Amino acid sequence: MKLEFSISENDFLKFYRYTLKSAKSRSEKNEKSNFAVLFLSSIAVGIVLSVVLNRFNMSFQIFSPPVIVSVVVIVFIFLVFLFLSLKKMQRNTMPRKDGVIMGDQSLELNDKGVSLEKGGYSSFVKWEKVISLEESESNYYIFIDTIAAYIVPKRVFDSENVQGKFCSFVKNQMELANKRMQSDQSTVGR
Repeated sequence: MKLEFSISENDFLKFYRYTLKSAKSRSEKNEKSNFAVLFLSSIAVGIVLSVVLNRFNMSFQIFSPPVIVSVVVIVFIFLVFLFLSLKKMQRNTMPRKDGVIMGDQSLELNDKGVSLEKGGYSSFVKWEKVISLEESESNYYIFIDTIAAYIVPKRVFDSENVQGKFCSFVKNQMELANKRMQSDQSTVGR
């Protein structure tokens, strides 16, 4: 099966968001550590506010206007900084339009694996190294590592029937590869 298509900036951004969302859901430990950092930061802000208010002979009351305004300002500054940092990171990690990810490419799937050709660049991955086939609203992703995948836009397919054949072929090849790997492991262990 050979597919020819072009990966746009929008396709890549959707892949980028998909992988970040997937990584976040796989990383429960990070969520706990983020909560701990947020909690400790809140305590530190409270202590700083208490010291500042006491320095100016103001009594510290948790719901006093100066405390509420200070907390709102700090949260707002933090959110703006976070938003700007994420936008900068996204701009800095955007692939080049003439690089190996975006632009016109040819993806071929056969019994041996997946190969991609794009303007002087080619890659080949055996089915044994394909981790998963995942689907988003507008793309399929053939993952070959945690955040590395072949992006296949759904717009490439003429019909849902062709999409179904694509998915069946990929899943079937992955199953066959897993069976080969299990068979190889059992013969090595003898």
